[in-house]
Amino acid sequence: WNSGLASETDWLLVEQTKANLDAGACLAIGLRFAGTADPAAQRLLTKKLKAFRDISRADYHPALMASLPMRSMDLDRSTLETCQSVTAVALGMVRGR
Repeated sequence: WNSGLASETDWLLVEQTKANLDAGACLAIGLRFAGTADPAAQRLLTKKLKAFRDISRADYHPALMASLPMRSMDLDRSTLETCQSVTAVALGMVRGR
């Protein structure tokens, strides 16, 4: 195990990837249940939408955050807003009408 690897890890990218994977999964659920008004899908997507809303947003510019990688850093505003928007669209597809 290379102990120097942790210092080279782009923690912002790791957290952005996790958030975008969650949002992509929400979009897939939205596509699968589009127009069905499925209550389980609506509950799940509403829960994820609230989770994205409640995540702490960093006040720093993403370029500055990337130059100061920390394992506990908050996500940048643009990533969270994009993920929240994708999840809201997915929820809208399920609800329909």
